[in-house]
Amino acid sequence: MKTLARALILATKYVDSRVCEDALDDDVAVLESISVELRKCSVDEKRCLIQVAQELGFESWPDEMGIV
Repeated sequence: MKTLARALILATKYVDSRVCEDALDDDVAVLESISVELRKCSVDEKRCLIQVAQELGFESWPDEMGIV
């Protein structure tokens, strides 16, 4: 689970950091879709995501994705 959490966090941080104006609407849409799905995670899954985000130095990520 930690490996998947790490991959997901890094991917969402990458999409969030892009500055391509042409893809901005698509980027926002995919981040919103991911956020909706993450809110459905179990308590243990959310706990894992929060822990991995902290390990990666992205303490605000869980808030940004709406899982806390």
